[in-house]
Amino acid sequence: MPLSRADIIARIRAKPKVRPVTIEGFGDIFLRVMTGGERDELENIVAKGLSGKRALIALFTVCDENGDNLFTRADLPELGKLPYSVLDDIFVASAELNEITAEAVEGLKKRSETASGSDG
Repeated sequence: MPLSRADIIARIRAKPKVRPVTIEGFGDIFLRVMTGGERDELENIVAKGLSGKRALIALFTVCDENGDNLFTRADLPELGKLPYSVLDDIFVASAELNEITAEAVEGLKKRSETASGSDG
């Protein structure tokens, strides 16, 4: 039987699964899977070649043991001040959890280049 609207809303509101991760030289954190909207926003930044993707993925995926985000958008500038090695380790672990592959990133960049070239 297909899911009803109420079934889908209940699944949206369910707590996400979390994964504990140790960031070497930093400590233990929890990560969660991004929502569809968060993934779209991240892909948009990557496609446009904008900076800040590592801090953004930390904003979207670092959470507590219940899957609740630890940070808000107001924290984004502070997250960007983390050492590169820490942000990169979070990025790599989050990319694996969210199935973000190098091929997907390259595809986004190519689509963005094609689209910007067609603007005239």
